[in-house]
Amino acid sequence: MANLGYIQVIRRCNQRCRFCSNPTNDRELALPQANRLVDRYRKQGYDGVILTGGEPTLYKPLARLIAYAARRGMPCRLITNAQRTADAAYLDGLFRAGLRHLHVSIHSHRKAVQTDLTGNPDSLANIIRTLALLSRRQASVDINQTICAQNADHIHQTA
Repeated sequence: MANLGYIQVIRRCNQRCRFCSNPTNDRELALPQANRLVDRYRKQGYDGVILTGGEPTLYKPLARLIAYAARRGMPCRLITNAQRTADAAYLDGLFRAGLRHLHVSIHSHRKAVQTDLTGNPDSLANIIRTLALLSRRQASVDINQTICAQNADHIHQTA
């Protein structure tokens, strides 16, 4: 099992999930501060870092942080709601920087439930597009799912 450090780069999000435990605020790491965290984790013997938020794809210097970590031998994982990564050009930029492992959050394969839980009618379509793009790359993908009353009866189908 990998020993990974977590870096919460931003606290904003582009969805309004009903169960969110990280409510939006204005906190955002400056890139030099995020780079120092990468260096600290490296010095402490960690195997890599997980970039999280809010929604980390809203962090403008995300690709630069991923590239910095890759140069330092600290591979990054990204926990994402997969809305921005549905844009092939954006995802390509993250891959050019060195990203190879994503944790994609999906809460239901049923559009109405995913929409209700995230407040975003395009959420499921963007996730599906992201997963299709990732299937054409050398990427590892984990699926994250929050279990709640609205999806508990069909989580096995979503998986």
